[in-house]
Amino acid sequence: MKQTTSYISLCTPNLNKSINFYEDMFGFVPEQEKHGYAFLRHKDDEGLCLELIEPGHEALPRVLSEATRAAIVTFPVPDIQSAWDNLFHEGVALLNDITLGACGQTHFFAQDPHNPVVIKIVQRAVA
Repeated sequence: MKQTTSYISLCTPNLNKSINFYEDMFGFVPEQEKHGYAFLRHKDDEGLCLELIEPGHEALPRVLSEATRAAIVTFPVPDIQSAWDNLFHEGVALLNDITLGACGQTHFFAQDPHNPVVIKIVQRAVA
């Protein structure tokens, strides 16, 4: 079986709010939603996916019966300043200023308002 896409899965007790947040702030589109589960795909990059699932969902092992406690999810963007401005104006908690990293990429961190997830937004350096 050929695997074509890898993606992160987050357990969230706020499924609908989380879907709306990742749709509105990062351009994800729900591809499938049902019974405490959602699979989202980015509108401009079909290889960028996110799975959201309610804790205690029947498909999860018992060890995952609680919401995600902490995670960092990284999203690349073409314009770091526009991403910063958009999140700021929407009232999302920004955890640091735009920073130039050692590898030449600029980045900043934001807090998912519905889950204990930190989002790293990066703009890759142009080669």
